[in-house]
Amino acid sequence: RLREHVRSRIVTAAGAIPADRARRLTFALVGGGYTGTELAAELADWTADLAGGAGLAASEVRVVLVEARDRLLPGFPAGLAHAALGGLRRRGVEVRLEQPVAAVRADALLLASGERIPTETVVWSGGVRAPHLLTDLGLPTASLGRVPVDDYLSVPGSPTVSAIGDCALVRDRQRGRDLPMTAHFAVQQGEHVARVIRAELRGARPPVYRPRWVGEAISLGRDDAIAYVGPVPVRGAQALAIRSYVQQRYLYGLGGLSLVRHLWDRRREPEPPGK
Repeated sequence: RLREHVRSRIVTAAGAIPADRARRLTFALVGGGYTGTELAAELADWTADLAGGAGLAASEVRVVLVEARDRLLPGFPAGLAHAALGGLRRRGVEVRLEQPVAAVRADALLLASGERIPTETVVWSGGVRAPHLLTDLGLPTASLGRVPVDDYLSVPGSPTVSAIGDCALVRDRQRGRDLPMTAHFAVQQGEHVARVIRAELRGARPPVYRPRWVGEAISLGRDDAIAYVGPVPVRGAQALAIRSYVQQRYLYGLGGLSLVRHLWDRRREPEPPGK
């Protein structure tokens, strides 16, 4: 739906009056985490191509990324987050840091600073909350509606109940911080709970959960990326290779080689002019 919406905004902007044209060609994203940062870079690349196909100048398209905190990518090392900020700005993305959203209108995004961004497109990627089902079940909740868990990923006071992934507030005691709500930690936690259950069935002592910070990689458009592998920061071509490997491995797990080939072929197809 987003792809078709963006395409239609650009196609219809060509014959619009200046005010409508500017509004249709402005794409706002809220949230500078993984999703918002990647999507902003991809939109900057793709909308520039679409604009050219529709007879518009790429400079007419605005991609605006709004983040309430003072930096992007809170789960990444500060140096890589700064590199991501520079990479977005080089692509023409307008980044607004420390700018909470006040309201979303049909024709504009309003910021707490008083700035009004005329747009017909607002993409919300400002983070997620745990499902309300947790409170409905009477479980204790804390930050973002998540259930605090112990070293075994069990709910305190309910040792037969485990919480993982986006449902769980997991503290990394070694680093002194809560784990981010990302897929690779969720997978680790699911595997760990299985080990805990197996140990309990055997009458053995269950293992303590120790998160493995394997690393993360995100793309910053078609020719740039950032990543970290353990404590090592990676940028540019090497990060792109890591990002591609992670993505293809994930797709292979979902649908095998046929899915990887199908999506790879789709990415290589040229965008039809004006579509």
